[in-house]
Amino acid sequence: MAIKERVAEIIPHLKPEAIQKEEEVLRKERAAAQSVGGSVVAKNKDVSQEQRINTSTHGRNDIVTIQKGSETKQLKFKKAEVLIAHDGWRIVG
Repeated sequence: MAIKERVAEIIPHLKPEAIQKEEEVLRKERAAAQSVGGSVVAKNKDVSQEQRINTSTHGRNDIVTIQKGSETKQLKFKKAEVLIAHDGWRIVG
């Protein structure tokens, strides 16, 4: 109940300029995000995104042959990706 009372007490003292300034910042962020085709992300939030570019010629569901030493496996590329990245396998052919 104390929170509601505090909010009711604060609201009449808010200055319209502060609200307008915050709305303008949000509008600019939204426009910038839309101009690059992304979603709205506030600048003041610590958001780290890594853009991934698919340089592979294989689709996720394509069957590939991988090899490590003399061992050879044939499996879907989406499962082979982990082995290629971390376990020393490589795509054959």
